[in-house]
Amino acid sequence: MSTRTHEPIPKDFPVKPLKQHENPPGKCYCGHCGLSWDDNIITDYTPCPSARCPFEYYHIHPEDEEDDDGELDEDRLERENEELRKDVATLKLALEAANQELAMLRNWNP
Repeated sequence: MSTRTHEPIPKDFPVKPLKQHENPPGKCYCGHCGLSWDDNIITDYTPCPSARCPFEYYHIHPEDEEDDDGELDEDRLERENEELRKDVATLKLALEAANQELAMLRNWNP
């Protein structure tokens, strides 16, 4: 059984998924949803910034799905919050080190 990675792309969406046999020079591929598109065709969504998919609005992320009672998984949210707290702590340390280095450079006399 395969897990769906994206919702159906509307027929009026300006970027058209390529068929498997289509290989234009601007062909790009999304590693999440598996869809390809021609990034040389200019639309409101393409060309795409690096590492972005024009179909990402339609991506399905199983970890974002609600559980049986309609609530988001509290444990998952807590894990994500803990990761964010770690990231903030790391950034604070890096900022403190950069400020110390800047202070030393301000006091430096060649």
